[in-house]
Amino acid sequence: MSNLDFFALYFNNLNGAIPTEIGMVESLTHLHLGGNNLEHTIPTEIGAMENIETLLLNDNALHGAIPTEIGMIESLTSLSLFNNSLHGMIPTEIGMVETLQLLLLHNNTLNSTIPTEVGLLSNLIRLQIFSNTIYGTIPTEIGRLQYLQGALNLSSTSLTGTVPMELGMLNKIKQLDLSNNSLTGSIPTHLANMTSLKHLNVSNNRFISFPLGEEWNILETCDLSHNQIKQELPFDMSGIPSLESLLLSNNLFYGEIPNSLGSLARMQKLHLDNNRFSGTIPDTMLYLLTLRELNLSNNRQEKMCFSSYFCSEFVFEYQLGNIVCCDDNIVSACSDIVETDGEETFCLLPGLRGMIPAGFGSIPTLELLDLSSNYFAGNIPPEIGRLS
Repeated sequence: MSNLDFFALYFNNLNGAIPTEIGMVESLTHLHLGGNNLEHTIPTEIGAMENIETLLLNDNALHGAIPTEIGMIESLTSLSLFNNSLHGMIPTEIGMVETLQLLLLHNNTLNSTIPTEVGLLSNLIRLQIFSNTIYGTIPTEIGRLQYLQGALNLSSTSLTGTVPMELGMLNKIKQLDLSNNSLTGSIPTHLANMTSLKHLNVSNNRFISFPLGEEWNILETCDLSHNQIKQELPFDMSGIPSLESLLLSNNLFYGEIPNSLGSLARMQKLHLDNNRFSGTIPDTMLYLLTLRELNLSNNRQEKMCFSSYFCSEFVFEYQLGNIVCCDDNIVSACSDIVETDGEETFCLLPGLRGMIPAGFGSIPTLELLDLSSNYFAGNIPPEIGRLS
């Protein structure tokens, strides 16, 4: 079959191995074997297919390593190996395939770093490596991939270290997912330079701060949940008018919920639970007429005592009703429920308090309202019964 150009057997019930003889079909440009039950390893003879452009072996039961010989295929534009049981390293030789536009390696058992040579793939449009045992840091060289578009998903691996500021150079990316890793430090402000970014998920890491402000003006979803972010929400959040989902659960956010949240008219999911917010629910929250989920639960904290040296004012200056904020570099908290010893110690009782706003009954889209484990008092508003 010296003239065979296109060979497709995808989504059948084929099993067994990919025959090594496939490498002898020099005329082949497209090989589609995805969606079968093919087993064994990827034959190294594939490296001899000098005209192959599209190699789709995804959704099989292939195991073993990705052959380094793939780096010899100078014509390859699409390599799809996802949903297999491949293991071992991502070969550095892959950086030699300068024509590559599509590299899909997700949902395997690869045990590897992300090779810096990936940064040599100057024509790459899509890169997916999530759900593997990828370790080490995110290479700065990924910032060179100026044609990357759609989603960059490096989630559910074992990445460590900080997020390189060079990722901010990827201005065609609409979705960035770094969730379920062990990334640390502060999320760099340079990510806001990703001028197409609409969906950001950095949940389940160890980040300590995030520059949430007007520079994220086209962001629609922002998931910072399950980190160690210790900061107050910015006073003015009106510069993020596109925001529909803000998920901050299970962090160390403290201070009051800003009134400016009420200006985010497209908000549908607002999760501020399991933090250290204090004060009352701002009346402006009732302006969120498309809100479907509001979770403010578990902001109630046990009494925290600080030397006034670590607080926003001294004990002798304190007047009843003042909001006092304290930060001893270990714990941060704010509260207007304050006890003092009259000399040098403040004891704060952080948590949300006051009456439950009756206006929640006027938000027709509301499906989830969780205010549990706080210091709310008074009656349950009968208007809640309108939420049918």
